[in-house]
Amino acid sequence: MAEATDLDTLLQLLPACRRCRSHKRRCDTQLPVCANCSKVGADCVFFDHVSKELLPRTYIASLVDHLRSLEAARESSTGQISDSASNETLEAEGQHFFGVGDALRYLGPRAPLVAQVDAVLPKAQPRIKEPCLPLEIPSSSFASEDTHRFLVGKYFDTLQELYPILDPTLPYLEDPSFSRADLDPSECFNLYMVYSIACHCLPGNDCQLVLLSDTFYKEALTYADQVTAELTVEALQAVVLLALRSLYDAQNGSLGQQVAFAHRMEVELSTREVDEHSLLLERLRLAIFCVGTQVGTALDRPSGLIDPELTGPMGSMRDAEKLSVLHKLQSRFRNGQSLDESDMIILDEAHATQRSPLLAAAWSETRLIVNPNAESASQLLTCYDREDMILTVFTSHWVYKAATILLSGGLTRKALDGHVLAVTILGRCALKWPNARAIQEMLNLLFKSKTSPDAMG
Repeated sequence: MAEATDLDTLLQLLPACRRCRSHKRRCDTQLPVCANCSKVGADCVFFDHVSKELLPRTYIASLVDHLRSLEAARESSTGQISDSASNETLEAEGQHFFGVGDALRYLGPRAPLVAQVDAVLPKAQPRIKEPCLPLEIPSSSFASEDTHRFLVGKYFDTLQELYPILDPTLPYLEDPSFSRADLDPSECFNLYMVYSIACHCLPGNDCQLVLLSDTFYKEALTYADQVTAELTVEALQAVVLLALRSLYDAQNGSLGQQVAFAHRMEVELSTREVDEHSLLLERLRLAIFCVGTQVGTALDRPSGLIDPELTGPMGSMRDAEKLSVLHKLQSRFRNGQSLDESDMIILDEAHATQRSPLLAAAWSETRLIVNPNAESASQLLTCYDREDMILTVFTSHWVYKAATILLSGGLTRKALDGHVLAVTILGRCALKWPNARAIQEMLNLLFKSKTSPDAMG
């Protein structure tokens, strides 16, 4: 009990958040978000004088949850909690625990599993945090050489095979010591956008570099008008980069409008028949189609884009073409076209040849659309839980869809496991996208309705 008191005392000493300080308001320092930031849906971060970096309060809240779960497990192992309670949901000082094997899992004060159910949930595997650059706001107009290498490498390793928008061999991208003072507006825009998008490419929806991403994005926008002043391939690349970034930060751009604008530009440029740009235009066309189809699927509306004509076995296709084929299958199925045996063979081939986590997610999403059953839903949630998975603004939509399919079949072991996994993934989504928290609450309400005495009686 003394340790809990010490922890509460330490939490009261947390500094005020950056937003409250800048607005000269009293900060209540509550976790995971202070009251002022919660009202406006702002990111609640404070400056840690020990690590010399900005930290989100959600990170501190996760540490507190972990400490309390360790304390609960220790009390269980020393006999302070009886064996008869090991498979029940317990409430202690407003905190909920659920029996897992010979220990208790801490689920938080708003746990979705507060209702007692006859199930033993699997132990969650610890997530290994990927090494990352310390959060820094660059003091100069460009990133340091180390930051350049990390961000450019992260962008091309994660996204280039699926969205080949830029040439990675360009000197200003390949060489961190390249004289950046000589860059033209288009090159400056591209470089800042690569930096900004890469900050969102940390697995598990890690938000360490979100503020840094916003800084680079604002710098990129200073060149946007110059780059898009005329209808050129460089202007099209810029718009597609903006749309790609909106997959990870929809609040700073209208993704639907960006896709529509890029599509109109691509159609106009294609009529000019410029041979030297034909291959690049083909790659950009695939990127526009894939991003646009994601928007259409999430909003359940036609994308307005023409399906690409791709032939040949999946094994011989590039990842960008495989992704386009998967989104083409999604588009056809949503438009009421039935998939034949050859389409299902293509879907199986796509699964056999996938390497990228994002390509694996697209395959699982396509499978859920075509076969909306418990097996497909469970497989999609497991895919999102991969250590190397990069989440997008549409992940919460798919998670809710998969979880509701699982719960519709009753409170089976697979449904209970899937619900816990879905709530966990939505929690990661909420680190960047506040609307995921509302979806999480909706899912919790659905779960409670399934576990109510009337529903179970």
